[in-house]
Amino acid sequence: MSQEAAVGPPGESGKAAEESDSLLDCVNRITSLCPNCEENGETLILLHRVPHFKDLLISSFSCPHCNYANREVQTAGSLAPKGVHIECKVTSPLDLNRQVVRSEHCRVEIPEVELEVPASRARAELNTVEGLVDSFAENLKFAALYQLQLEEKEKAQQLSRLARRLKAMAAGQQPFRLVLEDPSGNSYVESLSLAADKQQEAAHKLEDAAAAAAAAAAAGSSSGPREEAGAAPQGPQPLQRADSRLLVRHFERTKEQLHAMGYFEAQEAPDEGAPEAEEAAAAAATAAAATAAEDEAALKEEALLLPVECPHCGCSTTNKVCQVNIPGFRECLIFAFCCPNCGAKNSEIKAAGAYGLAARRWILTTVEVYKRTREQDDSLGLLDMKT
Repeated sequence: MSQEAAVGPPGESGKAAEESDSLLDCVNRITSLCPNCEENGETLILLHRVPHFKDLLISSFSCPHCNYANREVQTAGSLAPKGVHIECKVTSPLDLNRQVVRSEHCRVEIPEVELEVPASRARAELNTVEGLVDSFAENLKFAALYQLQLEEKEKAQQLSRLARRLKAMAAGQQPFRLVLEDPSGNSYVESLSLAADKQQEAAHKLEDAAAAAAAAAAAGSSSGPREEAGAAPQGPQPLQRADSRLLVRHFERTKEQLHAMGYFEAQEAPDEGAPEAEEAAAAAATAAAATAAEDEAALKEEALLLPVECPHCGCSTTNKVCQVNIPGFRECLIFAFCCPNCGAKNSEIKAAGAYGLAARRWILTTVEVYKRTREQDDSLGLLDMKT
């Protein structure tokens, strides 16, 4: 991959930020495979910034073997928050010079001739209003020739008439409206003030070129007239006017438009089956809760067997564990051990679960004198007490 610096006209104001950006001033050259003859061609890629819009990635492919060429424009950014609807009234040559960015999801319409060009997922386009309408006319000419080959003379005549009307519109002989509707929000039509600035800049360049040619052709070795022509002060810049012929409206895109662009999201359940779905979900939740309660009860009634070794004889045996709920107290774990070899036995009881919210203190008061036996929890640190 090689890079070639793009050289622009010197002395332009307001472009210091763009010239400082190396991405905007470099053209990337990539060797690519030609889809027509399968030979190696060259692709030029440039990052172009449209004023008051966003960055665009422009690629141009050309094959020196079969002369195949292809040009594409892609938005160097994400999806816009909203869709855009643009309507431009073309009534003057200045309107024909507006720059148009048409994304691959944009639909173009010219109501005067009932022409509607659907969105093309294959490529985007960067053109002027004149070039866009002229490209439509050229495509209709090829379509008319194809209809003549199919011996559809009536359709061919209709397409030819439509192509002639579009040619007249592109030449500025007939006013029309250009409507762009893009759900992605990445289409753009240049404002009237920017188009006027471009036309004025082009006129100044022509005047400077003519003055330089006249000065070079004039006889004389003095460079004074040339310096005076170069240092001639420019007149005051005209004030920017409001663009009344350009209407831009943003709208919320629908799910169908998102799906058409390739963006998918989870579909909501239809309203008709909502009560049945809620009842089915409630029944499933109730059945799951009942099953969980039954499993928990069965687990409490079932004794678990833990493999242990007898502390007396070392024989391998099991320790039975059971969970019980003592009324008025809490859930406890009971451990019972019995060695089948030496007959050693042992039993324990331990509190299960987390600690309580508050501590408890037990006081036993004896009134009558006789023997009683009280078994206390071993966590209290008390042995069997006889009174």
